[in-house]
Amino acid sequence: MVDNRNEQIITSIKIFLGIEVGSKVDEITGKAVDVVDSLTPFIDPIAPLIGPLFNYFKFRRVNNRLIDHADQLTAIRDQLTQLDIEFRSFISTIFPIVIERLYEENEEDKVKLIINGFEHIVDNSLNDEHLILTYYDILKELRLAEIKRLMEHTIEFDKWSQPAYEGPVSLVFSDQTLDEMALRQYIDNKLEKNGLIHPLIESSAPSPKCRINRFGKNFLTFFATEKYLS
Repeated sequence: MVDNRNEQIITSIKIFLGIEVGSKVDEITGKAVDVVDSLTPFIDPIAPLIGPLFNYFKFRRVNNRLIDHADQLTAIRDQLTQLDIEFRSFISTIFPIVIERLYEENEEDKVKLIINGFEHIVDNSLNDEHLILTYYDILKELRLAEIKRLMEHTIEFDKWSQPAYEGPVSLVFSDQTLDEMALRQYIDNKLEKNGLIHPLIESSAPSPKCRINRFGKNFLTFFATEKYLS
């Protein structure tokens, strides 16, 4: 039974990414499409990831997520066909990481970011494996709410936010407000630990609103998170 499910997930991945020799991808494009032979190496590194750990629920999770993002995955596949063989060979080492993260991710809204990162790699022919893996490691560590908090440290978010209240300032905070402040501080510490924002400097000057650093900006760009500003 397990072997049969493994075969199902491998077949599903091949179909939805169009990387099986001679496969037809009617499920994605609505018409038969012949897939070029040069893309076949992409599936080979996936096999070690699809073993006994792939139970029925994991299969359904990956399968459904591939279906939900079939259009985007098809566009990525089409872009890959235009790139040189050396880069496509590099992608074969990265693609298993994307699949692994797809079935490990518990926050559904982060699935889009995982695929966005893969799309960014292909669109920009990014071949820095260490940087790519670092971005995905950090994404795995952060919850969506924490990524949104990172975006609050950008200049773009500052433009979207409401003008600061200029009336009297109360020094008495409710328990809810104190909890929210503590949570923001916890998240900021986590963002700082991951090297995404500048550390606060002890001084009498007001703290900067936009603490995000270059690495943090590149992280957001890599996963195309700008949609969360709207």
